[in-house]
Amino acid sequence: MIQEFLQAIRNRRSVYTISDKTSVPNERIVELVKEAVLHTPSSFHMQSGRAAALFGGHHRTLGEIVLEVLKERVALKQFPATRKKFEPFAAGYGTVLFSTTTGW
Repeated sequence: MIQEFLQAIRNRRSVYTISDKTSVPNERIVELVKEAVLHTPSSFHMQSGRAAALFGGHHRTLGEIVLEVLKERVALKQFPATRKKFEPFAAGYGTVLFSTTTGW
C-alpha cells in the first residue's frame, strides 16, 4: 500500500491554465495571504515570514523585470524555452511573493 501511494505521488501532475480573471476581490486575496503568513510555523516562533501581493500593472511590471533578469542570466540559446515556461505565470491575475528573513 505504501509503495502504491508513493508511486501515485511520483506520477501526479497538475496541468492547468493560469487566467487573468478571478471572482475573488483583491482585498480577500490579501486577507488570505496575511492569514497564511501569520499562521505558518517558523523557527523559534520568530514569525519571520513576509509576503507582498501584486495585482494589475505591478504584476505585469514584475513579469517584465523577471524576463529581463532571466535574459541576462540564461544562455541565449535557452532563453526562448525559458520565456515559454515563464509566460503562463505572467499571464495570471497577480503574484504573491513570499520571503523569510531571520535578522541574522
